[in-house]
Amino acid sequence: KNLFLQERMDTRLPGVAKILAALGALFVAKKGVEGTQAYKKAQIVWLVLATFVHVSTRRVIAGPKLPSWSYRLELVTEVAREILLRSAKEQAFDDAKVRITRSALERFIQPLTRRAKHFRVAVPNGEIPGEWIVPVTSSVTSEGTAEEIAKKVAEEITEENAEENAEEASGLSKPLKQSLPPMVAHLLDSGLPVVLYLHGGGYFSMSTRTHRSWIGKISVASNAVALAIDYGLAPEHPFPGGLIDALYTYRWLVMPKSSGGLGIDSSRITIVGDSAGGGLTMATILSIIHGPSNPLYSPFSYYKPSESQAPSIPVFDLNLPLPALVILLSPWADLECKGSSWIDNAEFCYLAPEPLICRWYAGHHLAKDPSEEIPLSHPLLSPANADFTNFPRVLLQAGEKEALYSDSVLIAEKMRDAGVHVDFEVYEDMIHVFQMFGRLASKSPANALSSISRSVFSLGQNPNLLKAPLAKL
Repeated sequence: KNLFLQERMDTRLPGVAKILAALGALFVAKKGVEGTQAYKKAQIVWLVLATFVHVSTRRVIAGPKLPSWSYRLELVTEVAREILLRSAKEQAFDDAKVRITRSALERFIQPLTRRAKHFRVAVPNGEIPGEWIVPVTSSVTSEGTAEEIAKKVAEEITEENAEENAEEASGLSKPLKQSLPPMVAHLLDSGLPVVLYLHGGGYFSMSTRTHRSWIGKISVASNAVALAIDYGLAPEHPFPGGLIDALYTYRWLVMPKSSGGLGIDSSRITIVGDSAGGGLTMATILSIIHGPSNPLYSPFSYYKPSESQAPSIPVFDLNLPLPALVILLSPWADLECKGSSWIDNAEFCYLAPEPLICRWYAGHHLAKDPSEEIPLSHPLLSPANADFTNFPRVLLQAGEKEALYSDSVLIAEKMRDAGVHVDFEVYEDMIHVFQMFGRLASKSPANALSSISRSVFSLGQNPNLLKAPLAKL
């Protein structure tokens, strides 16, 4: 595997990588640390350039990999795969380098649609960072039409979003709000459906910021109030840190106002998760269903807060009402990476060409102390091995050509065998979490979003609510 990784650049333009390595070694010898950093940047530039030449040449000679793939989708997929492979080779399980990668990804903040507004907040007591994302076109009839509400606040929201995005891109951030923003409180009281979103990123990267644009589209298209959280990431917060954060946040949503919660009826709530966030979503539901009576499914059986967690979340009751709907987008359900699609779809998905990437991600999710290590087959780590009895209704979306396609097929079968209502949608020619690729992935993301919005919108409890048009988000 290591030899395969080392030869990846050489397969793009034979021989040139070896010349580049030799020149780089001379440059590093003369310039020291500064030269090393410059050389690494040059390697990335070369990797992108070589991939660009490779994809362009292949398309001219043989056409697109798949008939539905645009040139941009094919190029982005190939570049992402090469960078992931390089990261897996160079970083291994080096925590410091993992943090550098995470920091770099955080700078790619996607703009939020003008039809939505976001508020950076902290879940009370647990102080879990996150943000509310709400549709500015949503209102009850007594407040006027959706168009009238949007007209009043459009310019203000555009300016605020631009300012906050610029601050975050510069590494700045505003203090987290502890109280519920008035606009969010109004929309929650109006009966809108509520979405709790758990982002993907292999349990060690990505955030609410990197997913903000996509969550905003769900909020607007579904006319829903969305809460996304920055749950604890590995290596600082290995399993079950992120799961505890997700459960604590959901508990806050459904807990009565008299007890310090928001008092939201669980029949209005949808939990959505993509990739690793999909696995975390399933673990959250499984903990609620089985955790109170079965220690195997209770995250508190394995919870050892690190010193960096301040304050740590106390043990709390897992007897919570279940959400009405669960939406899983390309979920990561098997951390042992046994699915055949890792090999079968190696030619297409950016997570391929082999389970090395999967195992690399999984390694960061676990405690580094061997005495505390939990097997990857554990049902809260790999929900594909779990008991789905009494699981709520599920909308499951997967790309036909993604590396994790086998995971989706497996959990769909297991859920149906357990009597769970599952709507399993497979999108032809699509890759991992294609929903976030927008126009790069043809019409599939729009169709997927339309299906999500219909499912979420149906949970609203106010007949006077006006649905915001899907249009071009």
